Amino acid sequence: MRTPLPCKSSISLRKSTLSNAAHSYDVTDKTNSTLVSNTTYEGATYVHQGWVLDPEWQTFLIQDDELDEVEKAGAAADGRAVTYIWNITSLEKPIMSGTYKSSQVSIDHNQYIAGGYAYQSNYGAGLRVLAIDSIPDDPTGGGVKEVAYFDIYPEDDATPEEGIAEFVGTWSSYALFKSGWIFINTIERGGWVVRRTDLPGGDYGDYYDNYYGDYYGKN
Repeated sequence: MRTPLPCKSSISLRKSTLSNAAHSYDVTDKTNSTLVSNTTYEGATYVHQGWVLDPEWQTFLIQDDELDEVEKAGAAADGRAVTYIWNITSLEKPIMSGTYKSSQVSIDHNQYIAGGYAYQSNYGAGLRVLAIDSIPDDPTGGGVKEVAYFDIYPEDDATPEEGIAEFVGTWSSYALFKSGWIFINTIERGGWVVRRTDLPGGDYGDYYDNYYGDYYGKN
């Protein structure tokens, strides 16, 4: 049986002056947080947001960079969205273990994890759902696959690259409802409520209670 890691410190993807680094902070004393590490990577442009794969076994985190596709920097030189994978077993020395490269030209933004899937709001490319349960065994990202999507901005479908790295479409979503319903917030079209059709029963059942009940309530 795995023993959860003690949660005495926290990784925080904070925008520094240059917005080009991921910082981890010790927030045991919330009135006096202290910097634990400051880590950058090739192409870091606007380090934005990330989420741990498992809140009880905090060894891996996935992260987005909001401007690397716009600036065509590093792994995002072709404008296709890049998800960065971090091994955070050591918050003093986090290691970027790999990446996932989308087939779509877009800007990746907020993402949340539930049931082994990452739900990403990737602006013009819409909601993209990635199967990420392979990461602990293959931290390079080689096993990560897109399994579902909902295109919220079809206007860019006819472009030569079938997408644009611009601030259109959806910038956030919420997929942590136990029912399995997903709320997508959009810039042009208001809110959308969608549901995956490939999940047995359509909800997360025991996974939600076991992993998120203590964080968001059992109901």
